[in-house]
Amino acid sequence: MQPKRWKRWAWIADVGGRRPVGRFCVMGIRVVNVSDATREPGISFARLRDRQGKEYLADAAAQIRARSNLFDEFPTGGSIDGRLIYDVPVDSVVDGVMLRETPESAGTYVPLG
Repeated sequence: MQPKRWKRWAWIADVGGRRPVGRFCVMGIRVVNVSDATREPGISFARLRDRQGKEYLADAAAQIRARSNLFDEFPTGGSIDGRLIYDVPVDSVVDGVMLRETPESAGTYVPLG
């Protein structure tokens, strides 16, 4: 899987009636399957990072309520435009996203601006 580009990010108050502990940061992403097999990107491949270096996983319950397509399988050469939803502290200043294909891979850091 290869994230192609970040479309945008925004703050929102709730997702399908689910309220965050802090606030929701929602990011648009396009994921392209460059492997030779059908893939299911999921949501754990991208961790949001704030300026203090703390990382956040996407909120699984919010993803399900938003009917995220990032849990869907897609074929070789296919792509998915999806959203990642993070619950972060109200005073958090997001800095970027660490993208990894597997938990063991080095990953790529993508700054947000």
